[in-house]
Amino acid sequence: MNSTNPFGSRRYVAYITVPGTRVNGFGLPLGAVRVELTLKKLTTYSVLPELLVDQNFFQPGLATELSYAGYNQGRLVYSEGDFDYGNRLPASLLKEPRLYVQGVSRRGYHHFAVKGSQGRTVVVTTATYSLADWLANFSFQFLLSSFFWLLVGGAALLLRGRATPQLRLNFSTRIQLLLNVGIVVPLVVVSVATASQLIDSYKRDLSRTYERRGQLALESLRRQRHLLSDSTARPTLTALAKNVAALTETDLNLYDAHGELLASSQPLIFDAGLLGPLLNPQAVVALRERNRPRALLTERAGSLSFNALYLPVRAGEGEAVATDLAGHALASSALRKGVDSSGNPLYDDDDGSSADELAMPTGPIVGYVGIPFFDSEKELNTKLTELFNTILNIFTLMFLLFLGLAFVAARQLTAPLKLITEKLTQTTLTGENELLDYRSSDDEIGLLVREYNAMLTKLEASKRELAAQEKEAAWREMARQVAHEIKNPLTPMKLSLQFLQKAIAERRANAEELIGRIAQTLITQIDVLSDIATSFSTFTNLPTMRPERLDVAAILRRCAALHQPDSSDGALDLHLPPDAETGCYVVYADESLLVRTFNNLLINARQAVPEGREPHIDVSLTPVNGSQVRVAIRDNGAGIPEEVREKVFVPNFTTKETGSGIGLAVAKRGIESAGGKIWFETEVGEGTGFFIELPLAG
Repeated sequence: MNSTNPFGSRRYVAYITVPGTRVNGFGLPLGAVRVELTLKKLTTYSVLPELLVDQNFFQPGLATELSYAGYNQGRLVYSEGDFDYGNRLPASLLKEPRLYVQGVSRRGYHHFAVKGSQGRTVVVTTATYSLADWLANFSFQFLLSSFFWLLVGGAALLLRGRATPQLRLNFSTRIQLLLNVGIVVPLVVVSVATASQLIDSYKRDLSRTYERRGQLALESLRRQRHLLSDSTARPTLTALAKNVAALTETDLNLYDAHGELLASSQPLIFDAGLLGPLLNPQAVVALRERNRPRALLTERAGSLSFNALYLPVRAGEGEAVATDLAGHALASSALRKGVDSSGNPLYDDDDGSSADELAMPTGPIVGYVGIPFFDSEKELNTKLTELFNTILNIFTLMFLLFLGLAFVAARQLTAPLKLITEKLTQTTLTGENELLDYRSSDDEIGLLVREYNAMLTKLEASKRELAAQEKEAAWREMARQVAHEIKNPLTPMKLSLQFLQKAIAERRANAEELIGRIAQTLITQIDVLSDIATSFSTFTNLPTMRPERLDVAAILRRCAALHQPDSSDGALDLHLPPDAETGCYVVYADESLLVRTFNNLLINARQAVPEGREPHIDVSLTPVNGSQVRVAIRDNGAGIPEEVREKVFVPNFTTKETGSGIGLAVAKRGIESAGGKIWFETEVGEGTGFFIELPLAG
């Protein structure tokens, strides 16, 4: 049988004849049994489907996630769910072919339709995956990954023995770390505190919602409360419980004054043994003994945890209620006002007062109302999930935002320090030092910059004073050395002239011969004075060099040829690379200085060989790292003693009887001015090697 509503429930009706006793081959039926099957509508507020219905025909939670509607000839005739089909789904959408193939997404919802017979259409709607859902997934994955990698990194450091004292972090990283910790810890504390407060608020809101529903159910039962005391009114109570449950959208259980179940909107739960037929003893204690207006308890049905609200049903003031010895209300015929045409008793609980319609009864308890909120745990979990997603999204966005701000702040805070570091590395005692220009001069870094600039000012003054002192000391030492060097040849010159003067006064016979010999001595000493003057002049005029591009291999070959000894006077070996003739070993230096340095080293090498040993000098040129060239001059002399090695390049120091001690000092200054370096390696009794490295000209 079909309902007049094209989307209404179908009913199946069958008649079964009950045969009677046969008499003489004939029998009359005793009667017929009518069996009527009606499809039960599953309401969204009831948990009965999740507890009792075969899971092959019902998907848990589907009713709360989906909305659906039925259209007949394009006109909305039925809808179920949260979506407002009448106002939010235009009729023109039903004409789009995509709606019946892959569905249509519009304004945060996805619609899919199926066409039936006789112009009927069913539309199913569900919410789409929103940006908040994507953000929640990203936040969860981001925080989980961050925690995982922090855990793995910390474990790796501990396993490798790299404990925190050995972990070296620069100043910028420490600032970022401290800022992030200072941000994350308050965020976590605020998030936990907010979540705790909101959870308590959700629980209080749920409790108030349960109490409102319970109060509504109690109001609906007021005028029929006398039925709880009549054991013959159970069919009426069952119908009443179902009607009140549908009105308040809750499941409803009615108990008598003894706490025994009278009726339920979901009797199958009790028939299946999921709940017992007796009232929870804690509710009896709270409502009867402690006289509380309500009792909200946590109970279990199988594996399902839920909240249950219990309310007392009281008789009105002045209402006659029969009680037993324990004070429990009993059924009383005094309450009956007669019977209807079917023989059912009629009751009237109105005492005639207007207060009966307004005030809650305050008489003795005649029964109890139990309202199980089977979806309470699910509803709370849903609220907590939404809260968790919201807090997670806010926490992640704030963390990423503050992470970027911490990075920028650390860069801004450490920028002056980096500038100071760069300037400190450029501080020199020979060149000009530039003062720091820091605009925000009122903070701590500004104070540091001012102290640094003051230090540079004092350093420049000290440099000038030190340079003047060194210059004065150098000239004083130079004058002393020059006087000493000049005095040495002047003494024999004076003695020779005095001897000549005496010989002339005595009119010696060999005066002419003596004059010639003394003249030769004077000429020799004058040459020594000239050589001393030339050496000192060269040392003082060294900064005025004229560097140019030179083929160092050609210069070295020319100098070696100049000092090549006879076969009977030792040997000088020259070793050049095979590509030396191509002119690829070009340096940027002063030619006269380079020639004078090579000549000086070759002369020193020959003079370092003691008497009785045949001189053997080895000269070589080799490339170094493709960007430099190295010249080596080795001898087989006596070597340099340990005590004088540090003075080899000191001006005016010499180990020879003749010489000014200027040559190696001039060579060192000249080589270093050309961007190179000079050093020596020596072994007493074996010989010495001098090495010169010069950068190749690009």
